[in-house]
Amino acid sequence: MKFNILTYFLGLISFIVQLSAQSSSGTKAIQLSLKESVLAKQKVLKIENLVYYNLVNGDLITLGTKPIEMYTRTNTKGEMKVYDPIKNIVALSQSPGQTSANSIFNIFFSNLKADMNLKALGFQLEKTEIDKDKNIISTWKNLDPKKKIKKAKLVHENFLPIFLGFYDEKSEAITKIYYSDFVKIDNFHLPLKITEISILIPKKDSVIDRKIYSDLKINQAIDSKLVNFQIPSDAKVQQLKN
Repeated sequence: MKFNILTYFLGLISFIVQLSAQSSSGTKAIQLSLKESVLAKQKVLKIENLVYYNLVNGDLITLGTKPIEMYTRTNTKGEMKVYDPIKNIVALSQSPGQTSANSIFNIFFSNLKADMNLKALGFQLEKTEIDKDKNIISTWKNLDPKKKIKKAKLVHENFLPIFLGFYDEKSEAITKIYYSDFVKIDNFHLPLKITEISILIPKKDSVIDRKIYSDLKINQAIDSKLVNFQIPSDAKVQQLKN
């Protein structure tokens, strides 16, 4: 059953909530612990990070603690710095694709969860439906014919996104992303568990990336060492090409 009015309804809800959140939110920055497991070719890679996100300026900082120590800083301009403290090397790069505006944090803290930033990525809404469980399912078409991904499917449960899938021209899944364990921070909702399944075609193999966030800290509770860390002035600079 198609409901075109739901497109307007979702947009209106998002707009109203965004205005309310921007005017009343006391959260300026957050810090989270991240445990990530990547399963590929029957091998598991376990990664641990500290993640910092500034809601005001969009700065995104990640401090890798396991298996190796690595410091990464990204901003809304797509400028990225990756520092290896063991080798004392900092790699610099800039690309629109690596902007922090595309991060999961900006999407949820800017209340872009109605379309999960698909419009900004060049997708156009085709149809909206409601399933038997009253979930809202929207289908999106990629407007760039050169892209391998042709369509996207987005599922909302109680106005929160629980699934985002990307598909090729044969309607075969390329990537499936599941969002769960939402926590409310002021007027925002953030998923603490994200599972991404990338299907490798034509081998039909897959890579499973599971992220679990915990130990939420807000504003003054954030570790100042993480935020104020400065890359040493004597670090060797490497300019990466994009």
